[in-house]
Amino acid sequence: MKWFSCAGSVILIVWGFLFVYISEYTKKEVNTARQWPTTKGVIVKATVAGRDFTIRYEYQVKDDRFIGNRVFPLFAWSESATWNQDDQAVELILTDSKGTAHFFDYSVGDRVRVFYDPHSPKKALLVPYAPFMKPFLYTGFIFVLLGLLFCRNCLEIYSTESAIARALGKGYWAIYAINAQI
Repeated sequence: MKWFSCAGSVILIVWGFLFVYISEYTKKEVNTARQWPTTKGVIVKATVAGRDFTIRYEYQVKDDRFIGNRVFPLFAWSESATWNQDDQAVELILTDSKGTAHFFDYSVGDRVRVFYDPHSPKKALLVPYAPFMKPFLYTGFIFVLLGLLFCRNCLEIYSTESAIARALGKGYWAIYAINAQI
């Protein structure tokens, strides 16, 4: 049963570092994407199925045409994706840490601004924004701290047990040596 608490602490630490990594990676990607050049693009597909949405846009860099499908950075997603039947549009909603809702509306044929990587123009996105990364980062830190706390307790249990085992072991050998002399 003791190994279970140690395994749990390791899992918490791993999950915590994963949350911190995702948060920092997305933050870096957002900051990089904000520096990318932009070009004009056109929405060629916009659909919603449940919470999943598909948006495809066509854009041109120099003489090359590309089709992109990323709206947000890698680890950002909308909290709401709905299909507006009247406008034949996908409506996305993001809420930032201050509770402000940001609405994004994409219909086939809409002109959009596309941020693209100048070193790899096929890598592009429409919205270089990821509002929930601070809570994600804080959650990661909490997981790591809880994992370290449980790990410390786990190590204390094992060090106490091993000290007892060593003492018993020495005592056993002392008794064995005394019996052997008799």
